[in-house]
Amino acid sequence: MATLRSVLATILIAIGVLAAPLTVLGHWTTTSLVDQDGFIDLYEPVASSPVFHDYVAGGIADTTSEALSTSILGSTSESLSSSIASTARQWGLPDSWASAIEAAPENADEALHDGVRDTALAALDSPEFHQAWPTLLRQVHTDFISAVDTPGEDTAVLTIATGPLIETFRASLVDQGLPIASLIPDIDLPLPFATVSGIDEARSARTVLGWFATWGGVVTAIALLLGILVAPSRFLALGLAGLFCALSTGALLLIAWTIGPQVMGHGPLPELLWSATINPLVDVGALVAEGSALVALLGFALHIATRKNRRRR
Repeated sequence: MATLRSVLATILIAIGVLAAPLTVLGHWTTTSLVDQDGFIDLYEPVASSPVFHDYVAGGIADTTSEALSTSILGSTSESLSSSIASTARQWGLPDSWASAIEAAPENADEALHDGVRDTALAALDSPEFHQAWPTLLRQVHTDFISAVDTPGEDTAVLTIATGPLIETFRASLVDQGLPIASLIPDIDLPLPFATVSGIDEARSARTVLGWFATWGGVVTAIALLLGILVAPSRFLALGLAGLFCALSTGALLLIAWTIGPQVMGHGPLPELLWSATINPLVDVGALVAEGSALVALLGFALHIATRKNRRRR
């Protein structure tokens, strides 16, 4: 009879131990990735990161400076430098500055690019950008869910619509007294935000994780409780259940930290995005792991104390 109870307890506790990390994973997936508001809350702080600012400002500078130099001011460095020098004289800037630009036309493109980038960095710190960022994230989330729902897609390139950013940037330049910025055309080229791999696996796991997000907590609690109740030594079973729940949840967090490059690639921006992505998972997982470890310590302590009392008798 004791052997049967041990086997049954082992099976039930194993179910609970396996269900615990899946429940944490399901909760994170549902609330932070599938839910649009959760997705926006997840990535909204990214807009304040210098790494993100450098990336977006560089993309804006590449797009707008090229448009100005080729479509507006001419296709050659000489014509670009002459246009900049002429505009400088019209604005009353020192003639020596304009002459230097004309004397070194090969530097005009670079000077324009750097100037645009510096101004874009300032614009990314503006309240207008931070107000527009949630709207841009909403579109990113729509594209992400669309990729997950499209069979056969294993990699998704999520992009930011640059149109609203260019409009904000252009208005900022004009407000700063640079009327030439009004010549920047309407540009809405997509700026890659993140490349996500493993979409096929995510698509397959979505339904299962959604189920665990709803019912996993109940399954985990019932399985562990029944396993402990039917075990010949309940305190020992409590300690083992807590220990293995802590280990399984800790293993989940370790995997989450290590698979970032496989999911989003290498580089400062992918690392920033992956860190933001798994922060809620780490918070909940760490809470579960720490709680399970405390339960394990309590169970083992009670088991040892009970055995000592029995020996004294």
